[in-house]
Amino acid sequence: MKIVLNLLFIISVLALFSCSNNEKIKPTHEPYSILIEKFNADFHSSISSFNTLELDTLYVPSNSVNSVILGYFNSIKEARNLADNLIIDSIISEYKLVKNDSIQTTFNSKFQFVGLNNGIPSLLGYDFHRNKFDILWSEWGRNVYGFYQDFEKNVSYFITSLSWGRRGGIPYILNTRLYFMDNYKETIKRKKIFGKGNLINGFWLNDNFQVYFYALDSIKTTIIKRVALQFDYDGNKLASDSSDYDLLSGGFPLPPKKNLQYFSPSNKYRIILGNKDSLNTISLYDEVKADSSAIVYSDEELLQIEWSFDDEFSIVRTAKIHTNEKGNSMISTLTVYNNFSRKILYQINGYGIKNFFIFGNNIVYDDGIESNSKIYFYNFKENKIIRTVEHKDGLGVFTYPQVPD
Repeated sequence: MKIVLNLLFIISVLALFSCSNNEKIKPTHEPYSILIEKFNADFHSSISSFNTLELDTLYVPSNSVNSVILGYFNSIKEARNLADNLIIDSIISEYKLVKNDSIQTTFNSKFQFVGLNNGIPSLLGYDFHRNKFDILWSEWGRNVYGFYQDFEKNVSYFITSLSWGRRGGIPYILNTRLYFMDNYKETIKRKKIFGKGNLINGFWLNDNFQVYFYALDSIKTTIIKRVALQFDYDGNKLASDSSDYDLLSGGFPLPPKKNLQYFSPSNKYRIILGNKDSLNTISLYDEVKADSSAIVYSDEELLQIEWSFDDEFSIVRTAKIHTNEKGNSMISTLTVYNNFSRKILYQINGYGIKNFFIFGNNIVYDDGIESNSKIYFYNFKENKIIRTVEHKDGLGVFTYPQVPD
């Protein structure tokens, strides 16, 4: 494999020396490429698909492993967009992202979702090409509370708990633990046992995973203790901190939240918030034209913003918890907005959480509650759902979709 990658360097050097001394041309190209070694068809049939992409392509036939180094890209998101679409189109089953001469990450056609196994929220693997599930992680008394993926390094952290909820208006969470997973290798390691507490939240920030755990002091119950931990892509702990807060003087400390992606990848667009007639307004602002257009008027809270890598689409998720005599329910809305035409392309509203992520030209989102929940692959370039994924007990993207306490 290293020989294959070094061929790029050799070819560049040969091109340099083929020029005259007076030309002084230096071989330059964008840093990211896609290395493909596994195809869904034979090698020679597969390369015909690449010839239509109008990209710099290096074919490396071999008696052992046939390889293709595909394209030069400025960003990892641009490279991933193309490679992910090749997986969705069933042209390849796996690829590696290469930066200069170094392999960064390996991806394949398997996704990770949260679903029930023997009534326990567990981590399930879903193979898009085989349309089948397998169990990645499931243990009695270890319900998956939250699943947190990094889509550039293809690793995840997840939090488990025996149970969680509220007692007398005070949140609680029991037997809390943190795990790390390499998504491609499907290897899992326990990183921390927190135990009994009141609240935990985690998110990725600046290429590191942050987790905050809160627990009332067992002796002085007006004091709440916060443990803050930071981990890297490889599951290594980078930092830890512990703080005490007085509930009588300062109240319950609000846990930090993941920063929303207000700016598009090129910074040409950004999401701005406002209020009109007691409704929240979510608008798209064009930095070049210095004007804005409304996307959503809603009484729901903005929870998530994502963008297509080429700036054409913005995707926003809003939600609100409703309480009545029958209990709580969550109403949420997922909106796909075409930034170029200034029109809503797709919108779905109703019960459920609608967590989502982008894979190629597709939005992968969940909808529904508990056993009625499903996962959908919606292609925003073609404006259609290309697949609905069902599991007998329901399925969620980052957590098992349940009615909130």
